[in-house]
Amino acid sequence: VEVRCLLGSSQDGSGAGAGYDVSVVRASDNQANTSAAIFSYLAPVISFLSPASFFGDELVTVTGSNFGCTSDFAGNSSGCVLPVTATPNITARRRLLAATSATASINGVAATNLTVVSHSVITFLPPDASTLASVLNLDFAINVQGQLLAGRKYSYSTPTILSVSEASVFGGTVTVTGRNFGPVGSANILQVIVAQKIQDLSFAQPRVTVAGSEIEFKAPAGRGVNFDVTIQIATQTTGSSGQG
Repeated sequence: VEVRCLLGSSQDGSGAGAGYDVSVVRASDNQANTSAAIFSYLAPVISFLSPASFFGDELVTVTGSNFGCTSDFAGNSSGCVLPVTATPNITARRRLLAATSATASINGVAATNLTVVSHSVITFLPPDASTLASVLNLDFAINVQGQLLAGRKYSYSTPTILSVSEASVFGGTVTVTGRNFGPVGSANILQVIVAQKIQDLSFAQPRVTVAGSEIEFKAPAGRGVNFDVTIQIATQTTGSSGQG
């Protein structure tokens, strides 16, 4: 004897997890049979993890499949429904699935603000990694409704200089543009190097003026062109990719 049922045709997915009980009720005499922990959805699969700033202030997007019901479907009767079809002598049960329970961690630290956007997309806010010596190839794990996917690695984006403005031979303000500079302020800027010379921070007074993307500092009087500029932000450096 074989009974077939359809589990989900919604764009929001049809569920996630493992070890579910399965019950069948015969309509003619209301007899029921339940088998414990025999049904599992396909395990989650990750195809891509987007990079994010090592300050943990940008959302990471996880793309893949088998992520289950969306986090915001609650109360939406059209979302993540188990559909039914007419089957002789079998009582069909139609119900809404609960939103998928999912967690993620990087380097053993839990992510926050995790949202199951769809059956193939999850977003989360990664933990702040600005105190780590290395922010590359960290252990990453995600748990979707009790199904653990571990063994992957995650690398944060590190600070990068895109451009450096010129300064007068008498000195003046230098504007550095780039990525992953962190929050506004001076607290995370530990070192500024121009032409391989470490600048006096009490004079240079470097600070992030636009969160994530702009730093200003004062340059002393001098001459020359195309000097390398390197900035240490928290535990990470920009390298010598900027010219000023």
